[in-house]
Amino acid sequence: MKTELSFKIRMFFIILCIIFSGFNEVFSQTLGLVVEEGDISVTRSKTQNRASLILEAKITQTDVLASFVGLTTLSNDWRALACFVGESQLKDSLYNALDPGADQLESLKAKYLHAFTYLGSGTAKAASNCILKMEMFNSGLLTTGTKQALSIRTGVSMTGSAADIFAKKDVLRAAADFALGYNNLIATLHSQIEESLSHINLLSEKQFPQGLRGEMDSLACLGISGSNYEQIMISKMTRGDSSLVFELETSEPEGLSNYTKMRAVLYDDVRLYLPENSLLVRAPSTSKLTLLLCENILDIPPTCMINPSYEGCLNSLDQNDFFASLANCQFEYASDVIGLRVKNEGILIQGEYLSVFQGDNAVIQKPPLLITSMETITVSNLVEEIKFTPAINFTTTKIETTKLAGTEIASIKLRAYWKFFWSRVLTQEYLNYFTLILEAIFAPMTIAGLALSCRRRMRGKKVSEKKAVRKARKSNYRENMELLQAARSSRSSRR
Repeated sequence: MKTELSFKIRMFFIILCIIFSGFNEVFSQTLGLVVEEGDISVTRSKTQNRASLILEAKITQTDVLASFVGLTTLSNDWRALACFVGESQLKDSLYNALDPGADQLESLKAKYLHAFTYLGSGTAKAASNCILKMEMFNSGLLTTGTKQALSIRTGVSMTGSAADIFAKKDVLRAAADFALGYNNLIATLHSQIEESLSHINLLSEKQFPQGLRGEMDSLACLGISGSNYEQIMISKMTRGDSSLVFELETSEPEGLSNYTKMRAVLYDDVRLYLPENSLLVRAPSTSKLTLLLCENILDIPPTCMINPSYEGCLNSLDQNDFFASLANCQFEYASDVIGLRVKNEGILIQGEYLSVFQGDNAVIQKPPLLITSMETITVSNLVEEIKFTPAINFTTTKIETTKLAGTEIASIKLRAYWKFFWSRVLTQEYLNYFTLILEAIFAPMTIAGLALSCRRRMRGKKVSEKKAVRKARKSNYRENMELLQAARSSRSSRR
């Protein structure tokens, strides 16, 4: 009896846990043909400007080599100091003090000399009046830094025995500061020349470096507002003997408009059709759907204009009228990502043959789904797996499933099939096949017509020949009768 009672109590608590855990999950059938993906900015026009970027080499290769000779001499002379002969505490402390910088001198010199390989011959002139001049690399850092290192070294007295020098704390401090400055100088030179070479390499490949955008913003003649949307393109590069000239074209959007970008929901392998380079958006002020035709939807921001040819479809979508949407809109076969984060941090899950987990629990509802959850959402198929960690702390889990019935989904699949069928039929290959079929149908008829025509001609020829023979016979008969009558009349006259 006690066992039965304890079993009933356990079952009661299990049922309560199930009921109350269900309060944290909300299910709704609200997902339609489109869903809000996120915010987007577009422009109707852009301002185009021209500018020239000049990178100047203010020192020669000879100057570069002279600076490296000075830096190398400093290292070699340091190691050759008399105070470092033999074993001593001073040698242990300072003999290898310049090695971190000295070991990089050869590679550093090669990089500086490599910068000069980008130069050409003659004089490179800028084509624009709006000019930004910069150095190819920081020549002052190399030349002045080397001179300063030499000057500091002369101020460090390393004369006398190792024991005497080691006993002078001010000399040890000055020697340590010199070694630190020497190594820092070479490290800074390395960092600077690598950045300069990276910029020159990108520019020579007609890619404008992000690190130079701040310099372009300083040009008053360009009028760039410093927005994140300006585009800088390189149209031409000219190599001179002491400078590189890059002709730039800048493009900045005017009159940005903000919309909510809509995304067509994928039902297995079918979705709402949108023309190429088009964006389906919703205006925040009116909440009406609008189709934008863009030059390139990958541009940031894209340049777009309103496409008025889809009014019927858009009105149907605005009114949530499925049958009107089915009649006025087109649908297509497509593939898309199996999961993505959309507006309001929901996770859109779409496609075929998917496995969906919310934390450790399987989601049994059939995609497409829109899930907002405080747990990690895992979406996978036979090819890939994507995990979405919660971006914000949701108090409840909400799972939106499709509001379309099975027959309605079948209807859009049928529309997609006929669109696919007619698009294939109207291709050149299928037009060729259709022409061959027509030829196969009409060729026998043509041959039969030719045969009948030839047969009629042959019959007509035979009839003509028969008529000619009959006419000749009649003519011969008449002539013979006339001759016979003439012979008879001549006989009668003789008698």
